[in-house]
Amino acid sequence: MTLSNPKSKIQNPKSPVRLRPATAADQPTIRRMVRGARLNPRHLEWPNFVVAVDEGGTMVGCGQIRPHQGDVWELASLVTAEAWRGRGVAADIIHHLQAQHAQNHPNAPLWLMCASNLVPFYTPFGFAEVTNNPELPAYFGRMRTIARTIQWLSFGGYGEEIEMRDRDREDL
Repeated sequence: MTLSNPKSKIQNPKSPVRLRPATAADQPTIRRMVRGARLNPRHLEWPNFVVAVDEGGTMVGCGQIRPHQGDVWELASLVTAEAWRGRGVAADIIHHLQAQHAQNHPNAPLWLMCASNLVPFYTPFGFAEVTNNPELPAYFGRMRTIARTIQWLSFGGYGEEIEMRDRDREDL
């Protein structure tokens, strides 16, 4: 999935959290949150993350722009603490990461891989499903195969992983 639309339709002007760049001290909490959400636990380097903290400074969400070979960038490791879900934390993180990516890599699409049931969540942020796209980075094809194998071994059947791309950046 690719993403990059800092002017998304979803806005949260009264955010209950503050976003800040992650620090080395955040690394254990980032790992715990990502593993707890059963997301890919690899490549969780804190310098790539932005974290959401509540008024007391407790981390309640995180997400990263993960770099890959060949100028490929992925929105990844998006997690919100269960008690904070439905309050716009993930939207705040996505908006921040989209704007950061657009500023730092204006000519590179931003990809995202998610379960098929999350497509409606990401669509309002400017993502569109990518199917049979010859430009799909090889990493995502490999990850889809790995995810399906794990799902088969764990649950006795296949789930579906979807890649999406920002509709506003299809020319990239």
